[in-house]
Amino acid sequence: MVEVDWVREHADWIMQAVMPDGAIAKHVDHEIVRPYEAHFAAWGLVRATAVTEDQSYIKAAWNWLDWYYRHMDEVGFVTDYDLKDGQLVSTQDMDSTDSYAAMFLVAYNAARKVSNDTDRTNYLRP
Repeated sequence: MVEVDWVREHADWIMQAVMPDGAIAKHVDHEIVRPYEAHFAAWGLVRATAVTEDQSYIKAAWNWLDWYYRHMDEVGFVTDYDLKDGQLVSTQDMDSTDSYAAMFLVAYNAARKVSNDTDRTNYLRP
């Protein structure tokens, strides 16, 4: 059995890495965004919603998925980002193309199953 307080403690830590635009930074300092790792954070927030019923977690996960969707290039790739002069700037690099997309789908599918937000589901489906 999952201890709700433990889940909430860890989800709240992830929430400290959530940025105002929906990005999930690698650390709570908000200096770098690595989409592959952020997908795991979003997935964890989805699971935390299922355990705690705290809707702020699923909202942050959907906001991350939306951020990722908005940052896809014309072929569906998203690069890593670093904070420069207060703005997230693309590094023009990524460590893979397949796992970023795959983890997006894993996080999206988890959010879809836990959420009743059909507007978000339909918006991100393409």
